[in-house]
Amino acid sequence: YGDHRDLHRLIRRQRQMCIRDRIKRLPVRNLVNELNSTEAEQVNAIVFDGIITQRLIDAAKDKNVKIIIGTKLGNINYKPSELILLTFNDLL
Repeated sequence: YGDHRDLHRLIRRQRQMCIRDRIKRLPVRNLVNELNSTEAEQVNAIVFDGIITQRLIDAAKDKNVKIIIGTKLGNINYKPSELILLTFNDLL
C-alpha cells in the first residue's frame, strides 16, 4: 500500500468526505444490491462489518468506489488497481 503516512492521509480524506457528504447505513446483506442501484460516482467509500467479496469488488468497480474497508478479505480473483481494499487490522 505504500507509505503508511499516505494511507493515513487517504483514510482521513475519505472520512472527511463521508462526514461532509451523506452516510447511509444499511444491512450488510443489502450492500451489493444498494450499490448496484446507485448512480456511478455517488459512493466514494464503503466501510462495513463484513467480508470483502469479489461480488462487492465488481459492483464497487462499476460505480467508481475508491476504497472498501471491511472485516476481512474473501476469495479475491481480481482487484482493480484503482480500488483500495483494507481490513480493520490494516488500520491498526
